[in-house]
Amino acid sequence: MKRFASLAVLAGVLAVAAPANGQENRMINPDCNIICSPVFVHQHSVILTDMFAAGDSVDSDTNFLMRFTTAFGTQFNPLFFAFLIQWTPFNKFGEGIEGNANAPVLVYGPGFHVLGGSGAFVDMGAGADIFSLDLLPLGVYTPSSEEPSDYTHKLVLEADAFLHIGKLLDPEGTSPFLNAISIHGILDYITEAFGTFIPDGTPEVFEPSRWVLIFGLTIPLAPIPG
Repeated sequence: MKRFASLAVLAGVLAVAAPANGQENRMINPDCNIICSPVFVHQHSVILTDMFAAGDSVDSDTNFLMRFTTAFGTQFNPLFFAFLIQWTPFNKFGEGIEGNANAPVLVYGPGFHVLGGSGAFVDMGAGADIFSLDLLPLGVYTPSSEEPSDYTHKLVLEADAFLHIGKLLDPEGTSPFLNAISIHGILDYITEAFGTFIPDGTPEVFEPSRWVLIFGLTIPLAPIPG
């Protein structure tokens, strides 16, 4: 029941995202036709897994995360599309297994601006408030939990919060690059809509958490603000 309750809450927020933005008269972007020019950012991050809601015998883990994101805004301001690649270059396999568990993961899907102007990804903070929040139902093409050499699709519900520290450090906007930098906090919930996340027969004490936390710095790469 907790799983369905979480999905229902997130779906409900997505449903009201567009009307909330409409009340701020920011629904239509006059600067582009249908799909806007893309932006490219690097999200220098730390990823935390199994921090809560995991089996009693599952240890939490923290790793450095390389994350590069391309985002396309749309003429309908609350809506954008994100495509990204991420991997954990220093993540090791379990004891007795040589090598790094650093297979790349591809992420794709729409996003919705809920709070904070026109959003962080699409305009790199130029039109965003000090704080902004995006919600994204994302497809994730990732190694299978049952066979890491095989890839499978998963549906992940994501909430992205941004503190636009560049606006605090450079309130006058004298440096567009600095003005566009932000701190991000990301919460992911891994569903089983596209397939099994936890292998069948896994004892409850060994079940991994469906929740993932990501924290870091979002830095614009292209186009360079200016």
